[in-house]
Amino acid sequence: MPGAMRAWMLIGLLATLAGTALSADQLAITLQQQPWSGDLDGMTQRGYLRVLVPYSRTLYFVDLGGTQRGLSYDFMRAFEDSHNRTLGPGERRLEVVFIPVSRAHLLPMLMSGQGDVVAADLTVTPERQKVVDFTVPAARGVNEIIVTGPGAPPLATLDDLAGREIFVSGARTVEIAVTPGQMFQRVETALRRVAACRRVRP
Repeated sequence: MPGAMRAWMLIGLLATLAGTALSADQLAITLQQQPWSGDLDGMTQRGYLRVLVPYSRTLYFVDLGGTQRGLSYDFMRAFEDSHNRTLGPGERRLEVVFIPVSRAHLLPMLMSGQGDVVAADLTVTPERQKVVDFTVPAARGVNEIIVTGPGAPPLATLDDLAGREIFVSGARTVEIAVTPGQMFQRVETALRRVAACRRVRP
């Protein structure tokens, strides 16, 4: 088709749309969702389950071909298939919808009704158990480690950190109030584990 004709067709299309005088509401795509909370029966009746996931190459990501992948994606798809097999003919099927968010927003969005499930590698803590329910842990006895720079002196006890700056990922702890005492207790535990590993190393 000649370029001039394509241009005239485009102008005609724009003129037609302009003459229609659509309202802003008709032209806009609504991305907001209403907060909701309920059980699995309610989600099935609604027809979808919102899964909050952190975007990572391990748990959930979208590859270059636009395909969703990751451990959380595979697990929740398997849950979707298993649940739908329990439904009878004609019953509405449940569809899992993934919502990637930062780790800092996983539990706040769950508690505010902006998601139904969190599929992530979260540590089960007493503080979190007060506000959310956990499944059976996928792993136990997970150790935390201290990471230092190449020029940093070796660490053996908590006293070696005196006068030094300590950086803790806020995204890991924003859902709960972590006091300095709790943070140093975790650091001290990690240092004891490092020392124990050194003692048993041949």
